[in-house]
Amino acid sequence: MNSMNKERHEKWVRGVLRMNHKVREWKTFSSKKNKVLDSHRSEIDALLDHTFDDIEAYVPPLIIKKMCKKTWPVTQPDQKARNLAVNFATRQILDEIENPEVLRIRISGRNGIRVTSAVKDLPQIQQRFNIVIQVDASLYPNIRGIEENIATQLGFSLNIQMLNKFLKTTSFLIFLDDIYESIDLYKVGSEWWNSKNIQKIVCRTRSQTVCRRMAVDREIRLDDHLLSWELFCRNVGNIVHSSGFQHRATDVVQKCSGHLLAVVLMARALNMVFNVSTWEHASYLLSLPHRSQMEDRVLYNALAFIMGQCSGSAHECVKYCAFYMEREGANKLDLIQEWIRHELISTFDEGQKMVRGLVSAFLLESSQNGYSVRM
Repeated sequence: MNSMNKERHEKWVRGVLRMNHKVREWKTFSSKKNKVLDSHRSEIDALLDHTFDDIEAYVPPLIIKKMCKKTWPVTQPDQKARNLAVNFATRQILDEIENPEVLRIRISGRNGIRVTSAVKDLPQIQQRFNIVIQVDASLYPNIRGIEENIATQLGFSLNIQMLNKFLKTTSFLIFLDDIYESIDLYKVGSEWWNSKNIQKIVCRTRSQTVCRRMAVDREIRLDDHLLSWELFCRNVGNIVHSSGFQHRATDVVQKCSGHLLAVVLMARALNMVFNVSTWEHASYLLSLPHRSQMEDRVLYNALAFIMGQCSGSAHECVKYCAFYMEREGANKLDLIQEWIRHELISTFDEGQKMVRGLVSAFLLESSQNGYSVRM
């Protein structure tokens, strides 16, 4: 790109960034959005009138290829997948309850009420806390109203002083549902906290504005817990659009227990596999116990399934890499020659195809622009 084109391109980039900043301002003042948009329409049209060649000169060809590559649409999660997200979020709350540094938890996203209801009714919660209270915070737009409601539920009428004294001496779990006004959770019950007791406040909101303005120690986003499902869909292929396999897909994702690498590995292994017994076997293997910790168990079982699906030569090639490949990896050509020397494969072309297949399955990782691979 010559200096004149480069200068023009840099001016275009600055214009795009400036317009992007304006768009963010429009989102804040939504009532003025249409009027402001009309006044800047010509400027937007000018920014859109930019040649692809100029863009290509600044963006690496590999990135452009990925941008243009068609990807499978993510199937909208069915009820079972949403149940999965609720289960993952519930388990996360149980984990955070054991964390003494986390006192205030926020749940955001759809189905939040299902999470709070599920947590509240768990036997271990009833055993862990002396007081479990649920407050409809939408009825009380300020901290005083919330505290008075809690006092009333505990039989203290509106006596906040007695409430403070009581809660300071006990373990409590307080659910604040449907918060629509931004409140400072660090000022709610400022006299309640005692490090000798387990004390938590869990709030729920569907308002993104409230989420941004209300500070908490930990946020649990239900959309994040649907990430496992999205990753699985993007890697398993078009089969996930088949209604006959969606419930099997959610079962496999559930058995992965939120382990994202296991999710991707299983999806790649089940890509366009229409054999029902293979899916059932995958679910069975993932649920098998193992003496190591939970996360390792899931990954171990996922790898066991994948190795079982490998052909004889692929299985032996992976075993060779596991036993003999250095930690930093190996040159791809040298590795293929070693496979041939050990009679694991017959030809160089077969070796190239084997490497591509193992990289696609995430059993090998390509590095140094494809010249090397590693486990």
